[in-house]
Amino acid sequence: MKRQSWTEFRKNIEKVIKEFGLSDKLKSVNITQIENIDRKFMQSFVEGGKQSAKFYGWIWEYLKDEISWGKHSPDYKKTSEIIRYTAGSTDEDLYIIFTQTYREKEKFWYYEGRTDAMITVIEETPGIDEFYIFDKKFTWLLGQNHHDVIFATGNEKTERLKKGFEIYG
Repeated sequence: MKRQSWTEFRKNIEKVIKEFGLSDKLKSVNITQIENIDRKFMQSFVEGGKQSAKFYGWIWEYLKDEISWGKHSPDYKKTSEIIRYTAGSTDEDLYIIFTQTYREKEKFWYYEGRTDAMITVIEETPGIDEFYIFDKKFTWLLGQNHHDVIFATGNEKTERLKKGFEIYG
């Protein structure tokens, strides 16, 4: 199977946003904001978070919060329900980083918007290696890695993730 290029991957994300009418619920982060978001993300969630995410590759291997928890997802459909439950209902926009590997290098795509739109993109876009959802105050993180492990950091989200697995997993 031929791996898609970064450009194709980004186009697929944008195609899903358009096809499902999500443009008012999910948008790419302005390129002028990415460096600041990336820095705060690294400082908040990653051990030694002084470098950009692009230097870490698999970010989940370096999470620094002692209050973190993860478990292998039971199946694809339940993943969405577990993520939806753990993120909770909120009227606030969140950030999400989608990652993709191409030619042995990682690429990170930064978006902001609503949880339901993020989940639709996760379900409908091929080639997402990992994703990281986090609040704009950088107090919690929720994601899934390329091993299908769903993980969370921060006391509240860690407990909700455990409960989500009890309900859906």
